[in-house]
Amino acid sequence: MKMKLALGVPLVEPFYAELDSLFDITPVSTLNIQDAAPGEIPPSDVLLEECLGSDIVVIESDPVTETMLVALKKEGLKLLACCRSNPVNIDVDACRRLDIPLLYTPGRNVQSVAEQTLAMMLMLLKHLHRAIIGIHEGNFLGAPVSDIYQKSERDDVLWINQDLNVYKELPLGYELFGKTLGLIGFGLIGRKVAELALAFGMRVNAYDPYCDRDVIEKLGANACELEETLSSADLVSVHLPVNDSTIGIIDRDWFGMMKRGTFFINTARAIVVDQEAMIDALRSGQLAGAAVDVMWIEPCPANHPFVSMENVIILPHIAGNTHDIERWQSAMLCEDLVRFHQGEAPLRVWR
Repeated sequence: MKMKLALGVPLVEPFYAELDSLFDITPVSTLNIQDAAPGEIPPSDVLLEECLGSDIVVIESDPVTETMLVALKKEGLKLLACCRSNPVNIDVDACRRLDIPLLYTPGRNVQSVAEQTLAMMLMLLKHLHRAIIGIHEGNFLGAPVSDIYQKSERDDVLWINQDLNVYKELPLGYELFGKTLGLIGFGLIGRKVAELALAFGMRVNAYDPYCDRDVIEKLGANACELEETLSSADLVSVHLPVNDSTIGIIDRDWFGMMKRGTFFINTARAIVVDQEAMIDALRSGQLAGAAVDVMWIEPCPANHPFVSMENVIILPHIAGNTHDIERWQSAMLCEDLVRFHQGEAPLRVWR
């Protein structure tokens, strides 16, 4: 008889088919709610009712409390899996006390976040956001023409006419090549960002007191102390976890150690940055610009100062959300559930 698997995350092929051949799969959570509103997570009592009697429960963002774990364990739960790099929505202490192994999917969004970090650097340094906004607002367009397929008679085609010279309207940008990137945090995402930045011809300095110097330098980056990392950087990119020691750690002193005109990128969490200090650094010119994928309040309030700052790019927390993430998490989850089915120890058990 197949073990019962309550599945609350989308899985891609061929991984779904492999698990379907081994387990009795029941869709739960948002997979089982056809009319769910955007961002809606089923109430805990609904999820619990759906999962009772399952040997394995797989979820993503659904909160799982000790009360739920006790009830699930009583009805036969043997394994819980959370398809996130950090299962912050799970009562992990209760999992330990109840002896329920907790699987997770470390690094499922590493490639996605690292790629967007580089994209944000390019947008910021080349003023791509200003160019895009200018086009869509009509500021950088010519008058309508009767035939859009006509060919220009000029050999040297430039975005200039008698009314517009876009090269004077937009500030000149910069290349990433030859610039120094200061990485704050050298975990999985920081390391992938370093790899991509080095491919662009950047110099990479990294500060992470918890990472062995050899690990940093083996990847081609330079292991530096905090002040050197900040003072030498043309761009600073943040890749810190949130804990008691990192909340608000990037403060006025940190911004003061950066050279005037530094660009700042944050795809980690806004709470690691002192909000007032960052706003002041942008207004004073200490920071030339910033690109953030995370905010202190999400969605970003319409009256936040960043919204009206031309040198700030705000993205709506999308760096770690791509179609490809489903492929990464499907592969990791499938491998570990197959091992569990065969009586072997899973590879990705939360510590």
